[in-house]
Amino acid sequence: MDSEGRIGWGVLGAAGVARRRFLPALRAATNAQLVILGSRSLEHAAAAVEAVGQGRPVSSYEAVLEDPEVEAVYLPLPNALHREWALKALDAGKHVLCEKPLVLSSSEVDELAQAALSADRVVMEAFMYRLHPQYERSTWEPLLRDIGAIRLAQARFSFPFDRPGDIRENAELGGGALWDIGSYCLDVLTWQLGDVVEVQALGDLRGGTIWTAAIELRSPQDRLGRRGAALQVRSRSDSRLWVSTALSTSTVRSVPPAQRLLELRLTVRSGLELTRLGGHPR
Repeated sequence: MDSEGRIGWGVLGAAGVARRRFLPALRAATNAQLVILGSRSLEHAAAAVEAVGQGRPVSSYEAVLEDPEVEAVYLPLPNALHREWALKALDAGKHVLCEKPLVLSSSEVDELAQAALSADRVVMEAFMYRLHPQYERSTWEPLLRDIGAIRLAQARFSFPFDRPGDIRENAELGGGALWDIGSYCLDVLTWQLGDVVEVQALGDLRGGTIWTAAIELRSPQDRLGRRGAALQVRSRSDSRLWVSTALSTSTVRSVPPAQRLLELRLTVRSGLELTRLGGHPR
């Protein structure tokens, strides 16, 4: 932390999500700053740093982890590289904010948790939607009290996809709909329903990559969670969370835009009612 109380951040890679989302947010923050950004291409690193107006570019990830001014690392690398570089960042004494999915197996989650505990550092998976006003306790918990205990929740996330050669097509790098967007659905369902005791799944597998997936989860309280995810050429973008209780069926956006006055649709005995969540402008 510098003399102005700002946390020093390092970034591993010049991925699009880093350039479009993370770096502009970092620039706008009053308690953080970019110290260094590493990429295999120094040219790409320099362009990203120039655009944000902070930090300096380097041509290796190791240089980022070796910088003593870096306290936390943002990791937007391909999914299959998350485990390796999160462990290296922890070993270097850095906190880690890692893009979803954190890793690609439950054993790797346990490994990272133990490494974080040993290093006395924090590892966080970058599910930004959890910090959206829609899910603030002051909004979400009164809503759940009003509509009753959840019995069934369904989440869906899909978007048009026609990008030959895209990393999402590469099974060795952790591509596919399940890891890319299905992780949001699984996270919101397990977050709201709790532990899972039974899983059933179907998917469309192409070249070792999951293009569409449908999964049903069951909690110890016999509550059901269903999720669907798809990368399809002929598909519209969509993200929805349906919640069914003894009193109603409700629909909200599961991954809402950053700034929007949110709408909640409640289907109750008397029919369809439209109400609003929060007071945040579109």
